[in-house]
Amino acid sequence: MKRVLFALMAFIVCQSGYGQITLEHSYAPNISVSVVNIEGDGYKYQAIDPNSKKLLLFNTDHSLWKTITFDTTGASFLSASYISKHLFNSDDALEVYLETNYRNGSYVGRIVNETGSILNTFDSAYYSSVYNLSGSWKLNVVKMDRSTRPAKIYSDIYSLPGSMPGTAIPGVNSGGGSSSFPNPTNSAMTVQYDLNGSSTAMMVITDASGKIVKQMMLSSLFSDVLINTGELARGNYFYSISTEKGLIDSKQFIVE
Repeated sequence: MKRVLFALMAFIVCQSGYGQITLEHSYAPNISVSVVNIEGDGYKYQAIDPNSKKLLLFNTDHSLWKTITFDTTGASFLSASYISKHLFNSDDALEVYLETNYRNGSYVGRIVNETGSILNTFDSAYYSSVYNLSGSWKLNVVKMDRSTRPAKIYSDIYSLPGSMPGTAIPGVNSGGGSSSFPNPTNSAMTVQYDLNGSSTAMMVITDASGKIVKQMMLSSLFSDVLINTGELARGNYFYSISTEKGLIDSKQFIVE
């Protein structure tokens, strides 16, 4: 009997030394969240609702904090980034840089505030990046002129009046590389990345034949990017992340 009790106690002590992974919250289907750090309000979860195309912001306890509605008439793809209060102006309202791809093949970038009002419009904006250059914050809008063949790509650099804290979380992705989830995916996929000391990187997405289907700039101010895969046909795809130092990572993902 004593041996049985001793063995049972040893088992309990042993098990108590292991932590348990517990499910904290499950978001609605097709809602894939990433993390943003907002001045004065701390970390939030963000997601684009693929049905309503609204920007959803959640508290860290997963309760809904804000919903931002945009005019998305004719849009086939919507991406929200650089959510901040004091990056694009000095008021205390939220602003967001919104990338929109339209069904007619055009690309438009906009700075929109939390009421949906458009503050700036950048026609032909293919993708953008924000970075801190020696204490001065810049917006790099990469534009595509599709009136010529081949299309021409060029950059417009804008000085920004404010700053932002960024979203990098200490201890996350400190060794470089990337990871993606969910994979397989059908509507949206989050890619977490570490640029290993570089300030910016280029992400290129190709299909199984090697054809480039999307390109975007990544910033070290952030630790992840949300990709709308709902616009992609079913099949196998690859993404690669490269900096001026060379290839950071390359991985396959599947769109179902």
